[in-house]
Amino acid sequence: MQDLQFLSNTALEFLTLSSEANVYQYIGEKLRETVSESIVTVNSYDPTSGFLVLRAMAGPGKHNETLVHLIGRDPIGMSFKVNDEEAISHLLIGKLFKGPSGIHELTFGEIPPRIAHEVEKLLGIDEIYGIGFSSGGRLYGSAMISSKPTSSLLKKRDTIEAFVHQASMALQRKEAEDALRESEERHRSIFENSLDGIVLFHSDDLILAANPQACRMHGYTEAEFLRLRRNDIADTSDPRLRESIEERVRTGRFKGEVTHVRKDGSKFPCEVSTVAFRHKYEQDSRVAIFRDVTERKQGEAERERMAARVAESERRYHSLFESMSEGFVLFRVLRDETGRPRDFLYLEMNPAWERLAQISRNDAAGKLASEVLPEAVPWNIVLARNALGSRQPFRMERYSRWVGKWLEYRAYSPGEDLMAVLLTDISERKRAEEALRDARDELEIRVQRRTAELELKNKELQDFAFIASHDLKEPLRKIQAFGDLVMMRSRDSLARESIDYLVRMQDAAARMGHLLESLLAYSRVTTKGGTFSQVDVAEAARIALSNLEIRLRETGGHVELDDLPTLEGDLTQLVQLFQNLFSNSLKFRREAEVPLVRVHSRSFEDPWHGAGAVEIYVEDNGIGFDEKYLDKVFIPFQRLHGRNEYDGVGMGLAICKKIAERHGGTIDAKSTPGKGSIFVVRLPMTQASDPGGMRVQMEGSS
Repeated sequence: MQDLQFLSNTALEFLTLSSEANVYQYIGEKLRETVSESIVTVNSYDPTSGFLVLRAMAGPGKHNETLVHLIGRDPIGMSFKVNDEEAISHLLIGKLFKGPSGIHELTFGEIPPRIAHEVEKLLGIDEIYGIGFSSGGRLYGSAMISSKPTSSLLKKRDTIEAFVHQASMALQRKEAEDALRESEERHRSIFENSLDGIVLFHSDDLILAANPQACRMHGYTEAEFLRLRRNDIADTSDPRLRESIEERVRTGRFKGEVTHVRKDGSKFPCEVSTVAFRHKYEQDSRVAIFRDVTERKQGEAERERMAARVAESERRYHSLFESMSEGFVLFRVLRDETGRPRDFLYLEMNPAWERLAQISRNDAAGKLASEVLPEAVPWNIVLARNALGSRQPFRMERYSRWVGKWLEYRAYSPGEDLMAVLLTDISERKRAEEALRDARDELEIRVQRRTAELELKNKELQDFAFIASHDLKEPLRKIQAFGDLVMMRSRDSLARESIDYLVRMQDAAARMGHLLESLLAYSRVTTKGGTFSQVDVAEAARIALSNLEIRLRETGGHVELDDLPTLEGDLTQLVQLFQNLFSNSLKFRREAEVPLVRVHSRSFEDPWHGAGAVEIYVEDNGIGFDEKYLDKVFIPFQRLHGRNEYDGVGMGLAICKKIAERHGGTIDAKSTPGKGSIFVVRLPMTQASDPGGMRVQMEGSS
């Protein structure tokens, strides 16, 4: 009677167990109630993998921690591969049977014999009985009951087997409930997270349910959306809507495209798939899946536009290909056994190529070059060797005896074993180049003749200036000498006006003497120049300063010399150049200001000579000048100030320019009124002459 009450209670409890309850633990505890001095383990079984998994354990009590320590882990969750078909057969029967002899065998060797023996000893296990949870030929799990021989286990066989039958039904139901719950969760997840809108409609077009995407797609909240009907979200003016309804009524389903309307009134193309089904309470319903295809439509429109542009591009290309003035031919390159080009198959050519090559397209297309134009094969091989495998087109010019013209070939490879050649008639250019060469040669001869004439005239002019200035000095000295005698002997007897005339005559003769000396010095730069040698520029500047020692003391001037290079030049003339520049700075000084001069240099590469050069800067703090007069300051006898303000004849800077030019260099100036001047002398480091013996002047010189 007690056993019947136990089974009645467990049957009711199995029915009322919540989904969260551990049914395996419940089974273990109830089995142990029938055999109190036993230890019960309850396992689940996966028929796919063939593993038993320990789900619950009843009976270890105070030995649980020691058990965990012995095994090395919590036994709950341990899995055992069942590789014994006989054991499976016993479990499927659902009857109590004598199990393995020990824990090692019970766990199918998972627990080693030594540890298994320790566990048996700890828990006092002598005998093991097993029974399976099965229904309809399906094994859901097993229970293993370990007890002592004196236990009442076998006396409770019928009760245990009846309870296990209840447990099998409960496990079968639990598995079905779990599967249903997983299916519902899976479908709910799909419903909630789908990128497509999913809507459940009643037969009267009332919306029963909708997923978040459907609400977002149409711009509504879920509460707003569930108060709508189909026509609230469908564009009723779209004729495809009526077609979709007719097809759905006729077949129970529809798949196509219609227009939907958002909450704000905007419309969008929507791909719809609907299918009818019977809802609970036998109500006719349908589920619709919506997909906003706006981006796809835009993509299709863009692809159509691209296709149209490609077609237009191809049309233009074909038009250009047919009308271009350059010849075009495309070859397939044929190779020999060593991989070298040996022949060429004509694939495509344009009308311009037909005209230039004087071969018809029909006669060449699909044929070998060795058949159509054998003499062109060696040249094609040259083109192929240079163009194939190169990223840059290969260019070649040659005279074609076949067509009697000069042709330019530009070959490149548009693909593997393909060679394209552009052909241009350059006969006119070649004739123009030939004519240009002839004209250049003739011009060069004329320039050489003219240069020789100018050199001769220049030499004559320099000789004349030298002779004239030299010869004029003698009569000028006599004028000055006789004037001095008259002044000395007859001064007391002469009227005041006569004395004034005599003084003016002597001043004019002195100025004329200075002019002749300057003119003579100017002509000597070229006619009396010394040989070039290595010159320490700093030494040349120091000699110039020594020559101006008295003038420096009188003015209180100071000249600072930085590091200066050594170059090839004429020492005497470089001293003259620095002396003239320093004299200029000392002469054109500002009142109440000590003259300061700084000399420094900068080396650079001279592209005109292909060698090194130097810029020498002479900076002062003098009165400066307006740069609009820059062209005048280096011209002989040109002055920016009157004789009453500053002495001199205006030849100093002209001589500097002449010296710089003789050295193949230039001189320039930068100045601001009241802020001083900077004179820049550019000289090559080494001297070179042109084939005619003339000094080559640096680029930028006048």
